[in-house]
Amino acid sequence: MNLWKERKLAKACLREYNIDSLSNKVEYIRELKGFWTDNFQQVSEEEIKRLEKRRPTTRLLSIHTINGCNLACRACNHNSSLLSASSKIDIDQLLLDIEEVLPKIYVWSHISIIGGEPLLEPRTREVTARVRELSRRTGQPCVVKLFSNGSRLLQEKEWIVDEMLKGVVFRLTFHFPWYTMKGVKNWQNAYEFVKYAESRGVDVNGNTFELSEAFRMDNGQPRVWFDLVKYDYSDGIKYYPYEDHNITESFKHCSCPNSQLYNGHLWKCPMISYLRESLAVTGQLDDPKWQKYLAYKPTSIGASEDELRASFQEVLEPRDICDMCSANPKWFTAAQQLDSTKKKHVEMINPPHYDTV
Repeated sequence: MNLWKERKLAKACLREYNIDSLSNKVEYIRELKGFWTDNFQQVSEEEIKRLEKRRPTTRLLSIHTINGCNLACRACNHNSSLLSASSKIDIDQLLLDIEEVLPKIYVWSHISIIGGEPLLEPRTREVTARVRELSRRTGQPCVVKLFSNGSRLLQEKEWIVDEMLKGVVFRLTFHFPWYTMKGVKNWQNAYEFVKYAESRGVDVNGNTFELSEAFRMDNGQPRVWFDLVKYDYSDGIKYYPYEDHNITESFKHCSCPNSQLYNGHLWKCPMISYLRESLAVTGQLDDPKWQKYLAYKPTSIGASEDELRASFQEVLEPRDICDMCSANPKWFTAAQQLDSTKKKHVEMINPPHYDTV
């Protein structure tokens, strides 16, 4: 969709706003070099093989500083849509886990500080700094990335920019179009953040700033969101594994194939990492359909080198637990929101104009 069509939608949705001023800010943001860019660290195959001879090596490691989120996006691949912002993590223990595992492994692309919404956890700043410092000390060839939905962007801007100036990559994702009531504040705040970062000396067209929209069409087809599990809204909220019995295809469509550091263990993917917490919310911990997935055994960070290597290899291959996710996903464009209660009746909020994005 071009900016002219977006302005028409904006006039229908945002009668109280200066549409031209806001659309100019959106255009400025979209022209930044880091827009729709994912700066994976470029490491040659030869270098990866050299690293693997020294330590167990993986492409990407994700670290939650909080499980919950202030959004409730249907199909969140970190299961955060069902977990409230009060779903906390023991940060002291997390820091100890980070100190233990990073000297034992190499991560060659990036280490993600993620959630949930990381900026809801006051100690995310401390975790980010520790990961950055320890990555340098342990010779990690990767970058450190801090992810956010931007909802607390201006409240946390000072320390985020401090970290950007020290090499941390900040990745901001817009979950709603700028021409909707939910989106306007995020885009305006993003523009203010960019100008603030520039005033502090950040090259906003450099490699430490990435931006993306969590809604788009590719060749007329939506290519951002799909339901990883089957939702049932007939009695509150329940969800179930797809079990299409084609784990090769399910793995092919995996939206987040990377190791997760959680509770002192390395996990194959975020869906399995945070499954137990999500099922506790929906009251399905004893549901027979989930038992084989709950029986999954992650790898302790205290495991042997061979066991750590096996854990990283597991990330690269289809396994039985992949059967929980769809082998034939149905895509949709918008970051559709579950009901704000997240625990009772679920209402799918999907403004019709999202389908035109």
